[in-house]
Amino acid sequence: MKIESNIPVPGKHLDRIRYPFDHMAPGDSFWVEQREGDEYGQKFRSAVAKRNNRNRDDKKFIVRRDGDGFRCWRVK
Repeated sequence: MKIESNIPVPGKHLDRIRYPFDHMAPGDSFWVEQREGDEYGQKFRSAVAKRNNRNRDDKKFIVRRDGDGFRCWRVK
């Protein structure tokens, strides 16, 4: 085994996807590809629901299936 020095410890959420919720205006949308084994987009839908519930800034987002993925719209 090779011992290495000065390698930073990765953050807890290294693989977490960050969605552009804060940069969207009403009517804007973005598309995400369907993940393998997640035919209903539960992880993505969960992220959108958490955004709607946690932030009390009157922004509202919805998700719908769109082709081979899912699209999120800012509706308010």
